[in-house]
Amino acid sequence: MIRKTQKGFTLIEVLVAVTIFVLILVGVISIFLSLQRSQLRADDMRATQDNLRYITEVMASDIRDHDIPAEADFLSNELTLGDTYYYVDDEVLYREVGAVAARLSNADVDITRMSVYVVNPESVEPEQGRVTVVLEAQSTDKYETTLAIQATISSLVY
Repeated sequence: MIRKTQKGFTLIEVLVAVTIFVLILVGVISIFLSLQRSQLRADDMRATQDNLRYITEVMASDIRDHDIPAEADFLSNELTLGDTYYYVDDEVLYREVGAVAARLSNADVDITRMSVYVVNPESVEPEQGRVTVVLEAQSTDKYETTLAIQATISSLVY
């Protein structure tokens, strides 16, 4: 006669419990890794967006302070305002004042496109020129986030 007075779990019960625990653990870890990747991608996008916003603010400040020439009415990939010159060279945006060029875009952002559309001040009321700048950038980080930003800026000089 076999007595059932032994306490504890059988080998099958332990194996089933461990298997269920491992499956739950794998699910939790995969969710954690997915959230971490999403956070890194969001940080990458934020950094790219911040750099584009900074570039746009610098350009807007120069555009507001300069007179748009009356003969201006063109689409270009560079912008000249008095002695200030904006251009893209090897996926880097530069701002040149006089003979000194300074890099505007971060090292971890490639400017893939810059389009500038200048509207003739005489063709709009109240004879105030405006410039539309379109920038497209791609981060050089792991996720290679691509963003585009467009801004239309009016000159404050009449």
